Amino acid sequence: MRAIVNGMLTILIDPAKLGTQSTFEQEALAFIEWLQAGPVAPGFDAVQIAGDPERTRRAQRQANGIAVDAQTWQEIVAAGHKVGVTLPN
Repeated sequence: MRAIVNGMLTILIDPAKLGTQSTFEQEALAFIEWLQAGPVAPGFDAVQIAGDPERTRRAQRQANGIAVDAQTWQEIVAAGHKVGVTLPN
């Protein structure tokens, strides 16, 4: 029998228990501002926080679309044909 080992630890904190929701939000935003005001590492334009690269990429994709190489596009079209979907003319 194989055991599953998971060393993950999760701690959930209710912000309401630490004060008001708005106070918690203000403190969190102040912390982010403090982090982003720090020195920028060589080769980077800015200090990023979790989610920044994803938000940037999403905005780029919404503005410019998503590049799909020819092979992948052919596979998508072929998969569509198998379920009766065809490209509009």
